[in-house]
Amino acid sequence: MKKKLRVTSFLMMGIFMLAACGNGESSTGSDTAEVPQKMVATATGELATLDSALYSDVTSSDAIGQIFEGLYRIDGKNNPELGLAESEPDVSEDGKTYTFKLREAVWSNGDAVTAEDFVYAFQKVVDPENGSPSSNQMDIFKNAAAIRNGEMDLEELGVKAIDEKTLELTLENPITY
Repeated sequence: MKKKLRVTSFLMMGIFMLAACGNGESSTGSDTAEVPQKMVATATGELATLDSALYSDVTSSDAIGQIFEGLYRIDGKNNPELGLAESEPDVSEDGKTYTFKLREAVWSNGDAVTAEDFVYAFQKVVDPENGSPSSNQMDIFKNAAAIRNGEMDLEELGVKAIDEKTLELTLENPITY
């Protein structure tokens, strides 16, 4: 009897250990089931904001960088790679106009990411009414400094949505970066 109990115990332990070795994939072969995604991260302090136009602290910057994606992102080796840009931009002969095609992407609510979303974001940073602490970084774009100083309208910023998936950025001057 003891031997039978011992063998049964070892078999049960083996079954439980094998079950624990699963990879979490369905054995049905179906890949249509949605798996909830979860990310856990620590922060060095309290987040001031998750508004990419208004942050000025490192903690918020780190969180924004983990949540949002731009035209480019940084890979695991600290090199830039395409993010929401589908391919490298077309650059005008004078080096001032960059035209990006956006890849298919959606916001967390399922709405499509569009070129107009980028226009909105750039205009929000430059808009003097928002008081963005990083608005001067937008001065590389055509008319940005004049808009920040209240001398021109937001619509004159060198950032345009050509269509839903085409974004045109016009610079004040050609830049190497």
